[in-house]
Amino acid sequence: MTADPVHCAAKDPETPASPGEREARPVLALSPQALRHRLRQPEPLLLLDVRRPDSLSQQPCGILGAIPVILKIEGPDLPDVERSIEIALYGNDEHDTDSARVAQWLATAGYRNLWRLEGGLAAWQAANLPLFQMRFGARNCEALHWTPLRRLKPRYRARSNTPAADFLRSLSLPLLREVAVLRVGVIETIAASWRGEAALAQVQRLMLCIASAASRHRAELHDFEGDGTTLYFADCGSALRAAFAIRRELCLARSADDSVPLVRLALDSAPLTLGHVGADAPGLRCLIGPCVPTALRILKQAPPGGIVVTARVLKLGAETAPELGTRFKRMPNRLHVRNAEQSLPVFLSLPDPADIAAANSTSSTHD
Repeated sequence: MTADPVHCAAKDPETPASPGEREARPVLALSPQALRHRLRQPEPLLLLDVRRPDSLSQQPCGILGAIPVILKIEGPDLPDVERSIEIALYGNDEHDTDSARVAQWLATAGYRNLWRLEGGLAAWQAANLPLFQMRFGARNCEALHWTPLRRLKPRYRARSNTPAADFLRSLSLPLLREVAVLRVGVIETIAASWRGEAALAQVQRLMLCIASAASRHRAELHDFEGDGTTLYFADCGSALRAAFAIRRELCLARSADDSVPLVRLALDSAPLTLGHVGADAPGLRCLIGPCVPTALRILKQAPPGGIVVTARVLKLGAETAPELGTRFKRMPNRLHVRNAEQSLPVFLSLPDPADIAAANSTSSTHD
């Protein structure tokens, strides 16, 4: 795409502060003036024009440097580049839903720094900012490595040299210490229906949401095996916050894509023996303790979207996340632990109404 100027601003508007650095979070709105200021900065910004072909033909002008995302019936091709790059998107106007969909697809693919132009191209024009003629010949941006949506894969592993890397990497092993275990399991009827590449696509969507929370709360995230995955945390407060973050991420993801799997979440905490095993495989880490099977066993007591925890998790979590303990209610059924004289009380948190409302609100903008 090349661009020729067809309109220039009559007045240079005041430029607000730059959006600046931010941690991974949902797609945020950017005003026309803030976007203009950001485009003048030396740091790279990928600007995507997300309009349908008929809109592009009626208004073949856009923002200088924008690259069109062609919305096809079978799904668009999207950039497959480093997930830390900043991306800004715009559509037609404030009623635009296409840029919201593409932003959600990019977020699902692991992009962490996403912005949407508030009010779309109409707001840019209303601010008297310049438009340029867009030409759609052969793409001159092949370095972006365009990938069909259905094949766009995540890059969800946290790097060990980042502040959010899993806490186990900082420990000198072997040792015995308290560890919180979070199990995220897909509803059995859903997992049983998965086959082939469709199954991998489902797990991809799920793991992207889980990995985002794992990175923020310094968890060790294990691979998806069977019908779920397991995360390990240094303390119960971080584990509780991550559980609620995962549930909210999945709730929002399902509002945009109802194929995102339904899950249950279960938490327990206990002293674990941590170390390496095998003379020939010193890198193989071992975590031994009762809280791992306990989390697996109580998981099935939770309804879809529910978070179940043991009393120990609530007690230890109250030290660093006291506000979350009030969101649990004791379940009438108790977990009977094998070879133990007493049963184990279990506590349940159902999906938060605010999460459901946010999901419904997001879903309505996509209709």
